[in-house]
Order: sequence, then structure tokens, then C-alpha cells
Amino acid sequence: MTDFLAPFSYKKRGYFYFNRRIPADLRHHYNTDKVVYSLKTKSVRVATNRALAAAAQLDAYRFKLRVQNEDVPKQHFAVSDKPRNGSTAPTVDLGPKMSEAVKLYIRLKGNNRPKTFAASAERACRYLIKAQGNKRLIHYTKSDATAFRDTLIDRGMNGNSVTRVFGTVKSIVSFAANQSGLTMINPFMRVYFGNKQGVTVRQPIPNDAIRVVQKVCKQQDDDIRWLVAMVADTGMRLAEAAGLHSTDIHLDAEVPFVRIQPHSWRRLKTAGSERDVPLVGSSMWAAQRIIQNVQNDGIAFPRYNRTE
Repeated sequence: MTDFLAPFSYKKRGYFYFNRRIPADLRHHYNTDKVVYSLKTKSVRVATNRALAAAAQLDAYRFKLRVQNEDVPKQHFAVSDKPRNGSTAPTVDLGPKMSEAVKLYIRLKGNNRPKTFAASAERACRYLIKAQGNKRLIHYTKSDATAFRDTLIDRGMNGNSVTRVFGTVKSIVSFAANQSGLTMINPFMRVYFGNKQGVTVRQPIPNDAIRVVQKVCKQQDDDIRWLVAMVADTGMRLAEAAGLHSTDIHLDAEVPFVRIQPHSWRRLKTAGSERDVPLVGSSMWAAQRIIQNVQNDGIAFPRYNRTE
């Protein structure tokens, strides 16, 4: 049977040991020709994460030694001596903590995104930090990820919710690690959970019920009922209908339609949400009533659009 090994390591009595040779040009800083120590795990995945993190730290030490001509940081392999020319021992950037990673993620990827983008990222990281602590990214392990999964399930989240939270955490970790120059395996990848667990299938509204609602909308005949009627026969999102402008409604076209497009007062959920939707039935009636009653600013539903 093939015995899989983590990088920069060997196995001894079932445990993984980190093993890196000291380059010849830096050997005078050490009292040994290689760095060897136990990774304190029998798991190849955990050992891989720890070995890659250790290798990244060691490479950073060596880079500073070569470029800045500073002494090696204090460690049990290094020769103890005072820093030359009053310099201090170099420090190693171990990468961001989770709380820092989410801020970086939102700052760089949150431009022109709805408020829900930042809110969902912060919420997912808040769940993780509460469950497993605010660690540096390289210090999270697969056991942290599986424990986090169990915590979410214990909170009563269904499979879809767990999938969304994990997807957000995975994206943040991968993005922040890449931006910070970290070499690591994302421990939140390939964590199994039943994404259908606890999920209930929504049943469609019966056609008879829809017809009753549409009939009452025409009887009440006000802007709230126009909004309901517009949604009833188009299937557009409620926010898409509430944010319409009179110029989005095209009644004179060969096939009358409403154009769903972003506005300064209403963004779309995704770029693919931009589309033309045919007007039929109650939505056609609602569009006609909107055009007949629209004010000078052209906003179809002023009560739902209070910003400029």
C-alpha cells in the first residue's frame, strides 16, 4: 500500500516530522544542517497544512536573512548571538487572522456590491470565530472545519444554509490567503455535509388562489395592489418590481414588456438579473395603471423608493 506523505516531511512511528535542509549560504546561522521536528499528528491532511505553514515561515526567515543581513529569529535551531549593528531580529508575517481576512475580502471585493454581500461575509465569519476562535488562517485545521460544520447543524441550520455559510468562509480564506502570499491548503474545502438535510420543498401557489388575489387587486386599485399584480404574472423579484421606473415599462412595443435593469436607487441581485419580461394578464393591467398615475420623477412606486 502506498504511504502518502505530507510535503517537507517523513513518518516515524506513525507521526509526521517536518524536515528541511539549511542552505549552505545560511548554515553559519545554525548549529545543525537541517530543521527537524514533530508535527504532532498522524493525519496527512493536518500534517500537510502544518508543514506548508512551517515552510512558508522558514522561507520568510531565510529571505530576511539574505536581503536584510539580519540574524536568524530565536528558535531552538538557531545560534544565539546579539543582533549586529543594533538591528532587531526579523519578524515573520504569519498572515491575517479571520477577523482581518473578512475585512480584506469586503474591502477588495465589496465594491459595487449590495449591503447583503458584506453582511453575509461578516455573519459567516462571526459564526466561525465564535465556534473555533479568531485564529490566523494557517492555524485552522480540518478538525476545526468539521467542528464548525457540526456547530452550524446544532444551531438548527438546514443543508442549504450550511452550504451558504461554508461557501462564504471558503471564499474568504482562499482570497485572503492568496492576497497575503500564504501557501496553504484551505481546510474548509471538501467538508462533507448533507446539503438537503432539513430542506423543505416550497409548494407553488395554486392558480385559483392567484386568480383571487389578482381579482382583489383590480378591485382595490392602488399602488400596493399594482405591485402585487405586477409580480403575480411576471415572476420578477419583489425588489425588482418595487424599484421600477416609468421608462422601464414599454407598452408600445409589439410585445409589451418591462425592462429589469439597475438604477441608482435599486441594484439587481446579480448581473444576470438584467432582462426583459413580457407583460401579460394582471402585470399588463398594473403597468398601464402605473403609467397613468406616475409622478414627474418617473418612479413607479414612490413609497418604496425614499432615496434619490
